[in-house]
Amino acid sequence: MAERAVAPARGSVSGWLVAAVVVAFLVAVAAAAALVWASGEADDARADRAELTAQLAVSSGGEAVDRLAAARSTIATVRAQLDAIPGDLQQVADLEQQDTRLVQAALDAGQQGDVPAYNDAVTKRNILAPQVDAAVEKLRTDVNAVLNALATVTNRTVP
Repeated sequence: MAERAVAPARGSVSGWLVAAVVVAFLVAVAAAAALVWASGEADDARADRAELTAQLAVSSGGEAVDRLAAARSTIATVRAQLDAIPGDLQQVADLEQQDTRLVQAALDAGQQGDVPAYNDAVTKRNILAPQVDAAVEKLRTDVNAVLNALATVTNRTVP
């Protein structure tokens, strides 16, 4: 009698999937909140820029010119950093979709008792995991850089 391959318990794969989805959701929520906050802070930065420009018109000293130049430089940096965030978010979303497809393939293979297909899906998922981690870390780093730059330009403490 031929040995029948035993599919792994659904709970172990399903738990991992739930954890991955929860992490992806939390990252997306945090990034969205940071984006909303950053947008408001960018408006504040524009108002500060207008105020500095007005002070420059009144002031004859070189200090105002230096402060305005520094503020403009910081604002340009913040704009460049903000431009990177949507691309980072898209990369995380794309990788999470790939991860979800691989989890589904592993589940389907496990239900069908197709051990080679299951192992293939798990192997591909293990290869994808560092890419997901790196993309999430890049997004976190970019969002934190924007928050720190905005705190600097608005003379506030770092959030």
